Amino acid sequence: MPTPLHCEPLGARQTQQGAVLIIVLIMLGLLSMMAATSLHNAQSTESISGNTRTTQLAHQAAEITLRHCEASVMMHMAVKSGDTTSTAAQYTTSFTYANIPPFESPPAWQDAAGQWDKSNPYVFVMPLSLMGDASLYKRAPECMVESISAQPPSTTQPAGTRNHFIITARGFGPEVAPAGPKRLRPVGTEVWLQTHVSLSTNFQTLESRSWRQIFLR
Repeated sequence: MPTPLHCEPLGARQTQQGAVLIIVLIMLGLLSMMAATSLHNAQSTESISGNTRTTQLAHQAAEITLRHCEASVMMHMAVKSGDTTSTAAQYTTSFTYANIPPFESPPAWQDAAGQWDKSNPYVFVMPLSLMGDASLYKRAPECMVESISAQPPSTTQPAGTRNHFIITARGFGPEVAPAGPKRLRPVGTEVWLQTHVSLSTNFQTLESRSWRQIFLR
């Protein structure tokens, strides 16, 4: 005897198909949201990584310049004292003795517009050739050295005179445009580092050195 077939009502079948469609649409919406969130997170991570690298390069430029200017000051002071044979006196640099002004109040390094961002003999521009991979930078880092001794540096320093200097360096990220002849205000990543140094009585070594970061943009 034939088995009777079970016939599902047409309305029930349409209701099930409609429910499946709604579930599929909800799942597609959730998947789209997850994909968009993942893409946003990836872009944010990439942006943070890029900003971190840019800041690190600016910090590296400032630190290299700071060390170079410290060694340059030691070289000039040693030579002025009559030393021409020590390691300090033989340091090679294009930094000149004329780059060292006496300390003023307020300090010259604090005046970015009046001192740094214009032609100024007291602002030493670091040769990019000394930066290792010069292709990473467009604008060369800079430093300013100010004498904070009881008397400014001279060619007739009395024996045993102790010299103190405040040395400020600023480095720029790879996206900062060159200064150009008009010394335009830098736009982009900028890191300022500073040291207060005291030279030994023979000017060949650092007697003390205090370091700090004074600006980060």
